[in-house]
Amino acid sequence: MRDGGGRRRHGGNGSMTMMAALRHLAVTALLAWAAMTAGPAQAATVTTGDMVTCSDIFPPFYICSPSTTATIGGGVEFTLSIFNAPALTFDFSDDLLTIRGIPPVVGLSSGFVFTFTNTASPFLSATLLSNTAVVPDDDNPYAASRISVAAGVLSVDLGETRVFGDGALTIALAAAPRDVQSVPEPATWALTILGFGVVGAILRRRRPRAACRLA
Repeated sequence: MRDGGGRRRHGGNGSMTMMAALRHLAVTALLAWAAMTAGPAQAATVTTGDMVTCSDIFPPFYICSPSTTATIGGGVEFTLSIFNAPALTFDFSDDLLTIRGIPPVVGLSSGFVFTFTNTASPFLSATLLSNTAVVPDDDNPYAASRISVAAGVLSVDLGETRVFGDGALTIALAAAPRDVQSVPEPATWALTILGFGVVGAILRRRRPRAACRLA
């Protein structure tokens, strides 16, 4: 293309292409920034580090020991002690509760309903996965309905059962969603910083230039 004086003008299309590429990079960087600053992700799980509590039954004769509060991840969190003698163990792990008897067998009368809370995130559901330890006194199969969650509290009814020490009752657990803060990747930070630099360059390029006139 030539101007009015017959001289060829260069760089028009190249400049437009460069500006379009810069705008695209700026938009990509802004999207990355939006993803970084979005609300934290949600996770629904019972996991290591959660604080759980166990309610005593008929204290001081039947209690949760060594304490009614424990942190998940250190092995057996609670032991049911009957007249100071260990009878049952309760072991929380990621999304599971495993109950075992102390050999050879523990017989429990009516009223043995164990309740647990998760102070990090209330329990949402509990499902019986397997049972090789708990046998009701009437010798019928242990009913899954005897495990329930209400108002965030987990209840396990072991009344009128025998718990054998060579087996286990395993329960799958789920807790209410909690905030999980994600950490941006280094590449995301780099792209974001570069994008803001591009945005600044575009703004400077668009700044109107003062007209120069000869007196």
